[in-house]
Parts: sequence; C-alpha cells; structure tokens
Amino acid sequence: MQKRYERTGNRISVIAVEDAETVRIAQLENESAMLALELVDTQIRLDQAEAEQAALLLELVDKGVL
Repeated sequence: MQKRYERTGNRISVIAVEDAETVRIAQLENESAMLALELVDTQIRLDQAEAEQAALLLELVDKGVL
C-alpha cells in the first residue's frame, strides 16, 4: 500500500492509497474464496444424491426387483 501526503493549510495528512494491483489481488482472492465455497456446496449435494441413489438401489435389491 502506498502513502500519499496532503497538505491543508498548516496540516499534513497521510492518506493510504491502494494501487490497482493490490485491489485486483484482493478481488481475485475474494472470487477464489467464493468459488471454493460453491465447490464445497456442489460436492455436498453430489454426495447426498449418491447416498440417495445407493439407498434406492438397496431398497430395490431388498424387494427383489434387482
């Protein structure tokens, strides 16, 4: 992060300035975190669907359909 100095009358203020690269990195990190969460959610739904299919197959086998 860069610093910029502003003078107003007798006062000097220090202002933090984020450069474009720092902002872009933060955006990419946020996007990456969101994609990771979506991946986890998708994997959980897939696991649930597989478990439901296994239960249905077991039921069909138990009832002699398969």
